[in-house]
Amino acid sequence: MSDSRVALVVSTIGRTAELEELLLSLESQSHPVSAIVIADQTRDHEVRRLVTRWSRRLPVTRVISSGGASAGRNDGIANLPPCDVVAFPDDDVWYQPDTVERAVHALRQHGGCVSGLLITTKGTTGRMATADHPLPLDNKSVWRRAMEATCFFERDFFSTAGHFDPNLGVGSPTPWQSGEISDLLLRGLRHNIPVWFNPTVRVYDRTPVDPDTTAYRLKARRYARGTGRVLRRHHGPARCAQSVAAPAAQSVYHLLRGQPTAASLKLQVLLGRAEGIVGAVLPHAP
Repeated sequence: MSDSRVALVVSTIGRTAELEELLLSLESQSHPVSAIVIADQTRDHEVRRLVTRWSRRLPVTRVISSGGASAGRNDGIANLPPCDVVAFPDDDVWYQPDTVERAVHALRQHGGCVSGLLITTKGTTGRMATADHPLPLDNKSVWRRAMEATCFFERDFFSTAGHFDPNLGVGSPTPWQSGEISDLLLRGLRHNIPVWFNPTVRVYDRTPVDPDTTAYRLKARRYARGTGRVLRRHHGPARCAQSVAAPAAQSVYHLLRGQPTAASLKLQVLLGRAEGIVGAVLPHAP
């Protein structure tokens, strides 16, 4: 695995400044990447110029894509040269110098897929539960410890489990604006492909997060719809009911403590998950 050919697929909506930071971090990797495919969702001339300029320094190419992040990742996979490992960093993340090396080492130990740790600009780890050692994931823990931007896959994973569902995820033509990585990994687990969490593999995210804003709460609802849809697809009624009951209880708890903003956020999560589970969005819903 020390000679592994590592390919990256980046689906972008034209964040050229952020892409520049990602490419800079890839240039300094202790384990060099062998291919970078930029799936351009905007057909932005700035992205084309960025790729042309960076192609003198890194093995980066651009493909035109549309239909959301999942479709972009699939378009990128279709245009990959021969490789052993594939990862899907977001267009607003960057790697530490040994991220790829650590991911290759972890895949040598575990196989299948390894999800690293996502660290925000505030130093938090988002929704990923804290753990200081590698852990095998199952159909419950995969929801808490795996994100698209932190996952590194053996290339054969996709031959067995399939690709990303283009009807799930940000920018998809459906209301289900998340859940694509959970759906993919759950399919892999169903085929007995190992999926591991390894906190030594670190990815850094610059996306600002402000849960006190209306925009964030509405985004949480859109994402929760995708979660509900994937829960319905892979889990039984009891798990689906639990996924709705939890934010309902949390919303009441925050309301009783005089925290209306937090209560409103949990209410949006509750509504979004319920919409995804039943497969329909409430009239006039955001």
